[in-house]
Amino acid sequence: MLYLALGKKHALPLPLLRFADTCCLQQFYRLPQIKTAFKRYIKAMVTRYKNSPTILAWELANEARCGADGVRNLPRSPASCSPEVITAWYDEMSSYIKSLDPHHLVTTGSEGGFNVESEDWAYNGADGSDFDAELKLKNIDFGTFHSYPDWWSKTVEWTVQWIEDHGASMRQGKKPVVHEEYGELPENVSMFPFILPCCCSGTAKLTD
Repeated sequence: MLYLALGKKHALPLPLLRFADTCCLQQFYRLPQIKTAFKRYIKAMVTRYKNSPTILAWELANEARCGADGVRNLPRSPASCSPEVITAWYDEMSSYIKSLDPHHLVTTGSEGGFNVESEDWAYNGADGSDFDAELKLKNIDFGTFHSYPDWWSKTVEWTVQWIEDHGASMRQGKKPVVHEEYGELPENVSMFPFILPCCCSGTAKLTD
């Protein structure tokens, strides 16, 4: 058993899901038996804590994606995962959570990848994200995105545009968006002081 501690000296025992017969990431998002197991996990967590005033929101996953490196993740499915598959999974799981707890916010935990015509993996849906489609889902209350320019081999200018593009999606989708994670390597610690002041104030507004 895996135990998750959540304050007030409570510890919730959680089943450690086993995927010995699961070959690839796509199966996690598609196979009914795996989704049923995940819903049991959701139900145990949500029903226990749905009345807690310390819960801000339920996050469906940390960086749900199709991409994999074969070491930290299961290999990509031969049939290929897609933004449609992951968006449908977000829709199903967020709807299930709202059926158990209609009073708390729900978000994706997405890295924020777009799904448009582009040669850039962060914009062309290569990792299974479609930020604008995710934001339109009925039971997703706010969007999330992450920025790791060093690990992604991106520049300051690229990252500024990345943040501004999510601000534009927020205004178009009329839902809040949280820049949930960001980081850089120690040798580049000067990057974010330039990025954050110029973008966060504009990204925080739902309307111009």
